[in-house]
Amino acid sequence: MFFKAADIAHLTDARYFAAMGAHWLGFAVPMPGEEGASAAYVRLREMISWVEGPEPVAELLRRPTEAEAEEIVLATGIQALQWPAEFGAVEALHLPPGSEHFAFFSFPASLCASDFLRDLRRQLERHVAFAKHLVLRLEGALSVEACSLLPTLFEGLPLILELDWTPELLRRMADSRGIEAVQFRGGEEEAPGVKSYDELEELMELL
Repeated sequence: MFFKAADIAHLTDARYFAAMGAHWLGFAVPMPGEEGASAAYVRLREMISWVEGPEPVAELLRRPTEAEAEEIVLATGIQALQWPAEFGAVEALHLPPGSEHFAFFSFPASLCASDFLRDLRRQLERHVAFAKHLVLRLEGALSVEACSLLPTLFEGLPLILELDWTPELLRRMADSRGIEAVQFRGGEEEAPGVKSYDELEELMELL
């Protein structure tokens, strides 16, 4: 099972997840014109140069314009762009040549009744025409019904799934073979270059 690490803001996380075999590393990237964006792009290029293996993904807070997307790709060197997807109409994308799109969805796990999940499946299918990968984050505890429905309901989609992972929940999703990839989240350092990964170690061993 592949995995993506999201919300990486420092080299400690980037190196850890790369060493653990991450397929993608997601970095929070500011939009062009925001205060400090140019300096952030320089730091990001330096950070990526220290990490080998995973594909970097620019995680944006909103959909970029065509000009903004081109500037981000040129300034950071990152070809994969992710931003929150709208639940509704799906519009064609205009990305720089060679770039690819990750569509990001985030919902409270409490919404995940069977009817909602089936509607979500149909919405995700609409984005497949434009997005190489679909990233779905469900925050909070899942019901027993939702846990049983997820693997079969999302089977066949290029889905990267993020839940509030426990070893048992990750084992269940991995055993189902209906979920191709999962996502974990980075966090703050305890001090520059220092961070504990005790909670992640068992999850990494399962993968």
